[in-house]
Amino acid sequence: MFTGVAIAQLVEAGELSFGDTVGQYIRGLPADIAALTVHQLLTHTSGLGDFMRSGYPEEARSAETATDLLPLVIGQPLEFEPGTRES
Repeated sequence: MFTGVAIAQLVEAGELSFGDTVGQYIRGLPADIAALTVHQLLTHTSGLGDFMRSGYPEEARSAETATDLLPLVIGQPLEFEPGTRES
């Protein structure tokens, strides 16, 4: 909920849009993930899987930044076509 409120405040301030893509803010992502929108991430319709299930505890303990966790997210295929359903 806090993330949603923070994002909505940034949208209201004109700093970003719900239609912005992840690739606009994070470089070097696979094309399918870079094309995901802020809206899809917030509404759980992005198709991203549950990255916390595969190796997450070990990686989280050794991560120094959120960027250190990106391999867990981008190392998996999308579970469904973005925008077609909710996870």
